[in-house]
Amino acid sequence: SMEESIERRDWPAARDHALALGGLGERLGDAGLVKKAGRALRRLHGGNRTWQLIAASKRVSGKAEWDGSDLAGRTLLVDRRAGDLAIFFQFASLIGPAVAAADRCILFVEPRLASLYRRTYPKLDVRVEGEEDLDAVG
Repeated sequence: SMEESIERRDWPAARDHALALGGLGERLGDAGLVKKAGRALRRLHGGNRTWQLIAASKRVSGKAEWDGSDLAGRTLLVDRRAGDLAIFFQFASLIGPAVAAADRCILFVEPRLASLYRRTYPKLDVRVEGEEDLDAVG
């Protein structure tokens, strides 16, 4: 139904179908449906729900996710998932507030981005992916 609405250029209906698809994917635990809904909502201006679904589709079983609670006295580890390099550019403006809010903020990036983040956020602990295991930071 979502794709049919897109073909008809019925954007409100397409957005409603994408939202429903995301909810169904979450209830079924189907990361593929959640990802498809998130990507569709990105194009359909789905607001915060877009990013909630995209983030949910990239969760790694057994890894704690930040729940939005206070970061004072805590360490926040930021890493990319599923080869998604664009995420570091989409959310780059949030790194500064994260560094300020957390006792320590560690960012794992690919080698080409390390110097950019080190220059931009001097208090950020920037690590190059592959040079250190994520589990090594505790």
